[in-house]
Amino acid sequence: MAAGTDETLLVLRARCNDREALELLLRRVSPALRKYIATLVGPQDADDVLQDALVQICRNIAWLEQVERFRAWAFRICSRLAFRHLRQQRVARERFVDDAGRTKQLFVAVGAQLIFVALCTSLLAFHVTRMTKAVLRAVELAARGRRVSE
Repeated sequence: MAAGTDETLLVLRARCNDREALELLLRRVSPALRKYIATLVGPQDADDVLQDALVQICRNIAWLEQVERFRAWAFRICSRLAFRHLRQQRVARERFVDDAGRTKQLFVAVGAQLIFVALCTSLLAFHVTRMTKAVLRAVELAARGRRVSE
């Protein structure tokens, strides 16, 4: 029996809820799908995308109308999931960069506010010290019986 005919038979059996046929079919096609996915998303993420693809294949194999086109159908599922994965990664990277920029702006703003508060506190402390010295001087002069203006 030819490989294509054998695969078509496995697809037909899998569509009829033959679990053994489905497992054998997925074991046969998985290495080629993983290699293809790895070229799209890189080897580090290939297994995750492959797992999602195999789940989708299992869920939708009953809807496959042209069973002889199973491999092309499976590769199309992998392509779509791989491109979706790449889009999600890009969006996550952009969010990270945006968040990092916002965090930097926040630190700059908070830093400027802290500097302002520190400056105001220093000035206030300086004035309180001057006022305290002036009051103490006035009390001292009053105790001696002199006027403050002297």
